[in-house]
Amino acid sequence: MPKYDDSNPFDIDLTNLHEECRRQARLTRVAIRAEAEARWELDKAKAQRDVVWARVFHQVRRNPEAHGFAKAPSEKDTEAYCTQDEEYQHWNAKVIDLQRDLDLHKADVTAHTDRRKMLEREVELLSIDYFADREPRPATEPARAYQTEADKKAARRPVKPRRGEDRDAD
Repeated sequence: MPKYDDSNPFDIDLTNLHEECRRQARLTRVAIRAEAEARWELDKAKAQRDVVWARVFHQVRRNPEAHGFAKAPSEKDTEAYCTQDEEYQHWNAKVIDLQRDLDLHKADVTAHTDRRKMLEREVELLSIDYFADREPRPATEPARAYQTEADKKAARRPVKPRRGEDRDAD
């Protein structure tokens, strides 16, 4: 029986579904916590980027000459200057990278949700003997009653001899 580690959480041992179901909760918890951590990092970087933007904006408004403006710049000119600031661009690039990380963590959480659904379906198939050599039994009580009645009728039906065969040939 192969032992799966958590390095690839999407490996599933179908011969050990009870362990996979127990493992699912732990793996999902890890993925959700990683997503929350990524969101927290992103929010911190956005806040820092906003602080840098506000500081530069305020400096330009207070002293436009020191930043290369002959007179008080318009709102759009000030915003354009702020977005070109080196520190602002550093934090903006960090926000973009962290947004990508968050998106990847969201994809992992979605994949874990899909994994959970797949495990549920595997257990359901196992419970109706899908993998057995015989016909699967019906899943609902009315379907089972109908199948039982159909089996009884088939058992009572006389067997007709094939063409050219005689029933009493023995």
